[in-house]
Amino acid sequence: YLFGSRTGFERHCSAHRYVPDSDRNWGIWDPIRRDVVVDLSGGRTHVPTTAHELAHVAMLADFEAPRWFRECVGTLYEAPVFPREGDITGADDWRYEQLRAAVAAHDPRAHLDALFGMSDDAFRGDSAPASLLHEGMARATCQFLDEQGQLWPLYRAWRDARARGADPDGLSAFALVRGQSPADADPDWRAWVLRRR
Repeated sequence: YLFGSRTGFERHCSAHRYVPDSDRNWGIWDPIRRDVVVDLSGGRTHVPTTAHELAHVAMLADFEAPRWFRECVGTLYEAPVFPREGDITGADDWRYEQLRAAVAAHDPRAHLDALFGMSDDAFRGDSAPASLLHEGMARATCQFLDEQGQLWPLYRAWRDARARGADPDGLSAFALVRGQSPADADPDWRAWVLRRR
């Protein structure tokens, strides 16, 4: 469902009991009803929301990942870059501002290993700042791994392990692909985040 007005989007969400988690939320994906609902009232600035929500649909068909990893992939491809034929990456976005500040301030929540094992409820956080920080961390994790050619090997290893009923938090898949634990990779990740512009 695509809406050209915020009023129409909010009316539809209310009628279906969807609750946007903030006024910055321009899209909702409901895996139960299999609905994607997007507010396009902002014009071209809201178009990436459609790609983000469709990424969730594609992932669910392949792999029941935790919310942080679904958001990791969804946010990465909101604004795709196609550097060469057959290749897609994500560009830096607005989520890095808060994340860079948290990393620079040595915020104990802003660590790569904090994501692994994070519940879906904890990822959403109890406030908009916490939710934005977690989204920034997730997106940075995907982009960090993607730049090193490790995102899709991690995705496949984790998906295949989950299909066997193993590795619910992705730690084994990460170690297999990266050769180190998320905690051991954290200093490289934090340095990478601080270099983003």
